[in-house]
Order: sequence, then C-alpha cells, then structure tokens
Amino acid sequence: MIDPDEAPPSMKAMADRLFCNAPNLSFVTNQLVDRGYVERSVDPADRRSRVLTLTESGRRARETVITATLALSPFARLSPGELLQLMKLLEKALEPAGDH
Repeated sequence: MIDPDEAPPSMKAMADRLFCNAPNLSFVTNQLVDRGYVERSVDPADRRSRVLTLTESGRRARETVITATLALSPFARLSPGELLQLMKLLEKALEPAGDH
C-alpha cells in the first residue's frame, strides 16, 4: 500500500488504506521496520506525525509481490496501460458518493 512514486504516507493515511486501527498498524509497521522493508520518520509537514517510506529492500519486495500476484491473476493478460485504466476506473467506482 506504499507507492514509492508518491509522497510517503502518514501512519493515519496507512491505517485508513488498510482499514485498521493505530495499534494494529503499529504492530505491522514494527515488523516491517525490523525486517528492513520500511523506515518510519517524522513528517516534515507536521512534526507530530510519522510517515512511512519503503527502503530499497522494501521496494524490491513490493515489486516481487506485485509481479507474482499479477502472474497468477486473470489480470495478467492486461497490458500495463490497460491495468492503469482499470485501476483508475476502480478508484472512481469506489469514491464516496459526494466526491464525483
């Protein structure tokens, strides 16, 4: 759920993305930090908040998981452009009603 091409998400944003509460996210984050996949740091925009950044090892693991998942998925037949189009359509479909 961490896109290395986007600004590092806050812990709150990650909890929202993963539909979990702060203690659960802290538990998962601690495991990822211990394994060297993510770094937790102070949010430069809000010193009271923490953000998560993928390490190089985390980026490689993310790519491996995405590649393996896509290979076993019916979406494997889609081109990168088609996958991007599908992602945008799904994001639109899942937006709260007032956001259209």
